[in-house]
Amino acid sequence: MRGEGEKPEVLALAHRRPSMRDVARVAGVSPAAVSLVATGRPGVSDETRARTLAVMRQMGYQRARSRRDEARYTLAVITERLVQPIERDIFYSEILQGIQTEAQRQRHRVMLHLLEGGESGVDSLVGGLRGEIEGMILANGGDLTEGAIRRLVASSIPAVLVDNYVVDQPLHCVVADNVTAGYLATRHLLRLGHTRIGLLTGPRKYRSLVDRQEGYYDALIEHDIAADPALMPAPTHHAGGQKGYQQMMRLLDSAVPPTAVVAISDKTAFGAMEALKERGLQIPGDMALVSIDDVEESAHTTPPLTTVSVPRAEMGSEAVRRLLALLRGETPRPTKTVLYTHLVVRTSCGSAAVSSGCEEVTGVAAGHRRAALSEDR
Repeated sequence: MRGEGEKPEVLALAHRRPSMRDVARVAGVSPAAVSLVATGRPGVSDETRARTLAVMRQMGYQRARSRRDEARYTLAVITERLVQPIERDIFYSEILQGIQTEAQRQRHRVMLHLLEGGESGVDSLVGGLRGEIEGMILANGGDLTEGAIRRLVASSIPAVLVDNYVVDQPLHCVVADNVTAGYLATRHLLRLGHTRIGLLTGPRKYRSLVDRQEGYYDALIEHDIAADPALMPAPTHHAGGQKGYQQMMRLLDSAVPPTAVVAISDKTAFGAMEALKERGLQIPGDMALVSIDDVEESAHTTPPLTTVSVPRAEMGSEAVRRLLALLRGETPRPTKTVLYTHLVVRTSCGSAAVSSGCEEVTGVAAGHRRAALSEDR
């Protein structure tokens, strides 16, 4: 006979030993919260602790202290749906690789989930994940809007952002120093004597790209140059085309084209290079070009692309370390971890190196001699 007050989920487990995930499902909390309660560690509210303890007693749950897999977690990487799968994206695939490598090194699992429908899709996503994962890494921005992030964080599943942050909400996040990246790219061209420098901007729904644009402004202001909106064509929807191609074409058709251009990303720079070649213009002879990202392909373009290196894999691995610290009951204040970027000088900018105060490191890539130059703001 069914005991009074007993939940169907509890009765269904009568013939097997309940697991931590079973307790989490019945109590309506994450497995990480159950782990904190079971080990008497801080990190959950008094109400959650009391409710979880009651379910543990009701189910007869006992923690298997000696089992190594009790300390193993399943982490969800949540991102928007990109034009191509994230595993093949030349930028985000390396962030994902950093996440997977660090999680596997520490004997944890990673699951990739796409947020469909923006903020309206959060409830169904969380409903499917609750009880199946211990923590979330929220990657990128775009359709993963600030509203969607707030709702995901409100689910009480521990979360860390990577390559994104919310301006007015203190959350754990790991980002590259994108402001300095934009600054370094622009300052390099200014040091080469350019004063009319274009910027191929990116969609403002990506916080990292907005920050890179701020760095562009900073470098111009430092040299007493006013930003010219005519030199900053907005990105276009590029169905079937390349990022940066149409933007560069608009710059070339302007009354007074720039002598140099900063591309907001390497993918944007690749499209810009195609536009210049189509017009029969030489890089850097007719147009100097500097970009940001330093993806592998940037060393193999013709000419090799000067770009600011962003530590993508390190961002992913650091996000995992931060999330695991939360899951283990460490409750540091929310922190924005910013990783350094540095300028890699190749041929597209028209300079092998800038000698003042810089260290030159040489190497060979795809038959081209290159110089890697690190600059600090």
